[in-house]
Amino acid sequence: MGFFGGSSVDLTSPGPIGSTTPNTGAFTTLSANNGTLTSSSPAFTLAQTWNSAGVVFTALRANVTDTASNASSLLMDLQVGGSSFFNVNKSGVITFGGPTNQKTITAGQFTVTMGGSIFDSNFINQTSSGGSFRINSDVILARDAANTFAQRNSTNAQTFRLYNTFTDASNYERGFFRWNTNVLEIGAEAAGTGTQRQLRFALGTVTVSTPLSITQTWNSSGVTFSGFVVNFTDTASSNSSLVFDFQKNGASLFKMDKFGNFTSGSWVFSATNSTFGDWNASYGWSSGSQLTHNSSNRNLRLVFGGSATMLEFGGATSSFPALKRSSAILQIRLADDTGYTTLDAQLRLQGTAPATAGATGTAGDVRYDSDYIYICTATNTWKRVAIATW
Repeated sequence: MGFFGGSSVDLTSPGPIGSTTPNTGAFTTLSANNGTLTSSSPAFTLAQTWNSAGVVFTALRANVTDTASNASSLLMDLQVGGSSFFNVNKSGVITFGGPTNQKTITAGQFTVTMGGSIFDSNFINQTSSGGSFRINSDVILARDAANTFAQRNSTNAQTFRLYNTFTDASNYERGFFRWNTNVLEIGAEAAGTGTQRQLRFALGTVTVSTPLSITQTWNSSGVTFSGFVVNFTDTASSNSSLVFDFQKNGASLFKMDKFGNFTSGSWVFSATNSTFGDWNASYGWSSGSQLTHNSSNRNLRLVFGGSATMLEFGGATSSFPALKRSSAILQIRLADDTGYTTLDAQLRLQGTAPATAGATGTAGDVRYDSDYIYICTATNTWKRVAIATW
């Protein structure tokens, strides 16, 4: 029978094909099935047995010597109803997808390893302005512009995941870059046997003046803005845990612990004294708040406690002096507030001398003029002592 005569031909010991010279040994099994088919038998079958580990086999080869041909010449062309659905031109460009939905793979531009993954019919789109790679129907990797890579799918928010470990969908460690309810998020997450890992911005050695910056424009008087927010849930942690810690050469310069206490060098600004409480945002510092310098023998502590405020010099015991505010009065007290201390100073009295003995005054007020020293002994009651020269 002829090679394409409408029946299957088994060429275990092939005769002539296209010539009068037998090509014995070129095929192990070659069969053809031409004409109108009513079964699933393929039109052409080539069967071989590869049986030598030292040989690089090739199942099908077409070697064309192109001395002169049209640029559109094809090495392969698979058609349905006269329309090409898959072809390879002589430059190695692959075109597929049918006449109304053609996609091309330009030689040297794409490497696609299927590996069991399933891609839909639109998984590659190469155009004059850019291209895209579609995985299923909801992830599109595209060229937005020159040197610009994009992951997008219309108005659907996208997520990129980079795994550290992956056992299965319930056991992993990964980082993510995603849009979440119109907020761009960068983070690390884990599940199952995975461990939650830290996130670090490693800038290395830099020569620019501002290696890391946050730029915002606040443009609404009705909005209360926050330039930088750190929000953590403290279910269990050491009392020494820090909200932030700014360091130079590994040494802390400025930090805040989880109770709101600030430390800058050897200075401590404490939100609380013996107990940890909240800041009073409306009136400044709450009872027990303090500002402390820790250097030895140079302690300066500003303590806020109820209606009284004390500025202590050197320490907090009776061996050290302090200034105390008691309502509207400034007192010179011992640092432990057990009594008054001695003031060694040159005093200059201020104020206008009373015009009469019943002038306005508070007990303890002292005034003077060129002739007298005036002392208020009771409310609006003044007495005076004459000043003599010598």
